[in-house]
Amino acid sequence: MSSLTPDQLAHYDESKQPAIIATSVVFLILCNVSVLVRVLSQLRISRRLFIDDYAIIFAAICSDITGALYLKATHNGLGLHIYRSVAEDPSPPQHLISLFKALYINAVLTGPCFAAVKISLLWFYRRTFLVHQKWLGIAWWINLAYIVLWAIASSLFYVLQCLPPSYYWERMYLLLRIQPPSPIKGQCNSATPVLVALPLVFSLISDLGVLLLPIVTLAQLHMRTSRKMGLIVVFSLGALYRQGAVDFSMSTLPHESQESIRVEGSDDEHIMVREDVKRGGE
Repeated sequence: MSSLTPDQLAHYDESKQPAIIATSVVFLILCNVSVLVRVLSQLRISRRLFIDDYAIIFAAICSDITGALYLKATHNGLGLHIYRSVAEDPSPPQHLISLFKALYINAVLTGPCFAAVKISLLWFYRRTFLVHQKWLGIAWWINLAYIVLWAIASSLFYVLQCLPPSYYWERMYLLLRIQPPSPIKGQCNSATPVLVALPLVFSLISDLGVLLLPIVTLAQLHMRTSRKMGLIVVFSLGALYRQGAVDFSMSTLPHESQESIRVEGSDDEHIMVREDVKRGGE
């Protein structure tokens, strides 16, 4: 603690962990309860499960994994300043390594999880609204193809953001200038906040497509305008969920961005931050 700078000491107690834990627990409960109720209702009414049901079950499993990893990562410093995580680590950089392993797995699961949710919605729309118009059917298939291709590209992007992939967390030894148990070589070209967010940005395109399909269909129904608008608002709530998911994913990164802990390059700001982190672990 004595090695920390006055500015670090002033902000030492800042933490996002209560928000991370509360949000993760609440949404884990809501996710599992809602999916369980859906499955039981479907079995009771239809006596079978459909493609959209299996897709949402898969998405719930992915969500459980990522939620559990977020909760576990709080024990390794998620939601805290990096220098605090290092200062409280009895054998640095093990806390940071465990933290970045969890972030890596969560990033890789982003594509399959979000894709499963969207595929479930698409199949539900197809089964419920029975798309009769040819152009709506074409739009449905375009949406499905885009989602599948995005999920594949997103997963590959996150898997290969560092080469070898293990360098994503092993570089913490270089960050803290600690002798690793074995030589570490690698490179991260896509691990900056802007690039990491790119797949989520492209995901919003498919969100818009999935959102427009039911809205266009509902707009053509013969019913009172007030009721029609109510249904459109209900289906539009998905857009708020997706935006919230993106904001939450980005806000739970360590307080210092991944750009600031890059171990390559000669930018003065990066060097300064690395020195601050090193002093926090001494």
